[in-house]
Amino acid sequence: MRRIVHVVRPAAAGLVVMGSLASTAQAVVVSSPNSNVTLVAPANDPGWNNMAHVNGATGVYLGDRWMITAGHVGDGAVTFSDGRVFNFTVGSGVTLTNPDGFGLTGAADLRMFQLTADPGLPKLSIATSTPGAGARVMMIGAGRDRAANEIGWQVTTSSSGDVWTPAPLPITNAKGFSLLSTSHMRWGQSSVVGQPFGLSATNTVVFDTRFSSASGPMQAQAVSGDSGGGVFQSVAGSWNLAGLIDAQEFPLTNQPSGTVVFGQSTDVTDLALFHDQILSLRDQATPLWQNQLNHFDVNRDGRFTAADVLLLIDDLQIETAHTLVGAPRATDPFLDVNGDGVFNQADVDLESLLLSKGFGSARALSSPNMVPEPSSVVLALSGLVVIAVARRLTMARRRRAGNK
Repeated sequence: MRRIVHVVRPAAAGLVVMGSLASTAQAVVVSSPNSNVTLVAPANDPGWNNMAHVNGATGVYLGDRWMITAGHVGDGAVTFSDGRVFNFTVGSGVTLTNPDGFGLTGAADLRMFQLTADPGLPKLSIATSTPGAGARVMMIGAGRDRAANEIGWQVTTSSSGDVWTPAPLPITNAKGFSLLSTSHMRWGQSSVVGQPFGLSATNTVVFDTRFSSASGPMQAQAVSGDSGGGVFQSVAGSWNLAGLIDAQEFPLTNQPSGTVVFGQSTDVTDLALFHDQILSLRDQATPLWQNQLNHFDVNRDGRFTAADVLLLIDDLQIETAHTLVGAPRATDPFLDVNGDGVFNQADVDLESLLLSKGFGSARALSSPNMVPEPSSVVLALSGLVVIAVARRLTMARRRRAGNK
């Protein structure tokens, strides 16, 4: 999940990019001496309870059981600030696509997935326009805390890059904080600099915020790890989710590891440009014939086994394909595995593919440990089941061919 990559892009106004680096991020550091006030929801709360820990990073709950996070964070069980844990629905994850005009390939570093149950939290409003340069935003993320005391360096330039020498604060030309090994959900504030651009490091459209010691006591910066954290903007008195923390930038080379320095920037995925994609997923109608707790649990027994695949195959022997109308009865199987409103061979193929990869077991697939490394014995047994399913599927196809 954590990686460091070079950033090459045109210079934005007031942004030093020469020799800069970007690193995917995980926690919000604030400049205030009393940073403990950022451990609880701010007085003007943009959506603190909708923030969650996921895979050692951060995610934001959008509503209708949908989470959003950075793509490199991935799907996973989430833990909200009140301690409640919710599993994710296997197979629900969707990677969003970049808009045209930014010189990027299709898949953005942006991921949505559904939870297996509704946490009872409100829907968030998604921004429809990018925050302009100078706009104030509130950032919330979970990750590494900073040390209490500010530290400094005298940074000089050499042929091999910048040289950082620790120095007393009065004579330094770079200041910041050391990072601790502990982590908490925190909020902080920052200002937008520049306009949205295509960040090649993560193949995503982002805008920047700047970590500045001159802009107030609650200035925020993403640090090592803070990916998927929410960036909110207040517009006409109402909060919008304007972006997700995606990466951090290092304007000077050779910055000491485990530090955050004034002058760094945070790259924030510009959600206004993904607004329609997000709403098309979050607000779509729920497929009636799909098991929303576990798409692959066709027979409603709370598990995914070969019995689910065989049930689909048996039904296809009766009818090749049909559109699913109305609502299933409590005893009807959930036939529409892929949620397209039709029961056909595609549903069987998807179910069989998952079984062939060793997922079939007596446990619920909504477990946060979705992909265990199966032992050779488990793989062997799965292989035998898959062979049996394949034979039955072949027989079903032959019967259908003979009936034509």
